[in-house]
Amino acid sequence: RDEAWYMEIGSGHHWVAQRIPDDSYAIVANQLAIQEIDFASDDFLFSQYLQKFFYDNKLWPKNQPFFWRDIFGTHDDSDLHYNTPRVWSGQRLLTPSVAQEPESFNLPFIRKPDAPISAQDAQRVLSDHYNNTAYDLTNQKNRNNATFRPISVATTQESHLLELNGENMIHWLAMGVAAQSVYVPFYPQGTKVPNTWKNGKETYSPNSAYWVFKLASVLVDRNWGKYGTALSNTQSTTNEKLLQIRQQYDQKLAQEKDQEQQIKLVDEANAKLAKTATDAYKELIAKLITEQTGDSPLRFQMDPNL
Repeated sequence: RDEAWYMEIGSGHHWVAQRIPDDSYAIVANQLAIQEIDFASDDFLFSQYLQKFFYDNKLWPKNQPFFWRDIFGTHDDSDLHYNTPRVWSGQRLLTPSVAQEPESFNLPFIRKPDAPISAQDAQRVLSDHYNNTAYDLTNQKNRNNATFRPISVATTQESHLLELNGENMIHWLAMGVAAQSVYVPFYPQGTKVPNTWKNGKETYSPNSAYWVFKLASVLVDRNWGKYGTALSNTQSTTNEKLLQIRQQYDQKLAQEKDQEQQIKLVDEANAKLAKTATDAYKELIAKLITEQTGDSPLRFQMDPNL
């Protein structure tokens, strides 16, 4: 419970796990990421006979360090557009002091941040779309430069962050596209899921939290340059409200010793957090629809001289 480990399977029979140091982080896309294996180190766990498997199948020379990523990983063109740029972007956010290239196969698995990482820093990484770079497709002038797959894409169903702080755990959950949503700091100990957060089908339905956030995304997407400010303002004010609610209930729970009453408080808090987020986005949706009535190509204004 006091450590972070990352595990990868290299084949149907072999795996390796590496401990992430307390002062470091790891960003992983859809590719194998662990690099050199130190079989004598307590920072590694691995399947039985892994070294023998390497040698018997002539996967790696005996006089060289074992580079797991090179032995079992991929190094093709799809990685250069789909995977390595996402690792690069996450590392540029957390360790901006290091200059790297988005199409590098040598990005390190473990990297030290320039400053301590907060939950909000992690959320920023999970909602990244190459903001303020030449690869950011929310900027109209970059639309023809769709080179790299961003971390936050339009097909995202939800994004979550698990914060394990002893008893004060937080399940940060953003429905829909993280870049256009908000992370709600739910209590995972709750026994009731807020109603609108239980609903959601393939087609749009107004009683689904997913579709509330997704509808706002679709409306903003019509012209991010024009409506992006309204989105970011909603995100900022909503995040402040959510953190205030969470802090209020943290204090209430610290004073309440009865477990049944604690669960009631947790369920009450989760319902309030959920409603605060969806209400804010319903208000944003109303604002966007109202403003976009003037965007129709059928708009017609009579010449005042006629």
